Amino acid sequence: MRIYETLQPNQRTEFNVQGQFVYLHTASAPIQVQIDGALPITLAQYDQIKSDSMKTLVVENTSNQLNPVVIEIGYGSFSPSNSGHQVVVGNWPAIQQVTQYEPVKIANWPSSQTVSIANWKSVQAVKQSGDFVVSVSNDNSDHLSTVITLANGAGTLEKNTQRSKVILKADASNSADVLLDDYPLSKGEVITLSSTGALSFTGTDGDKIYCLEDVSA
Repeated sequence: MRIYETLQPNQRTEFNVQGQFVYLHTASAPIQVQIDGALPITLAQYDQIKSDSMKTLVVENTSNQLNPVVIEIGYGSFSPSNSGHQVVVGNWPAIQQVTQYEPVKIANWPSSQTVSIANWKSVQAVKQSGDFVVSVSNDNSDHLSTVITLANGAGTLEKNTQRSKVILKADASNSADVLLDDYPLSKGEVITLSSTGALSFTGTDGDKIYCLEDVSA
């Protein structure tokens, strides 16, 4: 089970769950979790706790900022592939060179919006600085990165039949919510969709949506 939630400052939310572990896959700040009414435990990104079984999970954003989180829940134990390794990429795309243990090929940057990264096994976690989205791949998929800037109150991500999923992130400096059809994307909010069709956005001119598509190689 995977929970996607953008927590408001100091928001407290309860979920009905089943499993033996809770793994904090993504978070911009530490959160507190409480399993079946037990004492709260603070988790930072990539932290994991285990329980014999669980029925309820209370999640609290203890920070004073929006906190998009992704939480994995299941049986047994969770072993993330990126455990213990990380690369910090800052001020992208002004800084275009990344130092790593194995070669990375980046072509036609920044005029092209497609970045292909393959066979990156020694360093598998990337932390972003600012609002640019970076993805690491160990499979046979490519990742297409697009920035949509609203003009005349609208913007569109074109249809792509080879797309398996797309991650959308609203720019943290947007002036207002951006609507994906009728769904509002708050400033800094991140969602993942399994869709090959065109996506239409409406909102304030100049506001931005970052799109990262997984497509078949």
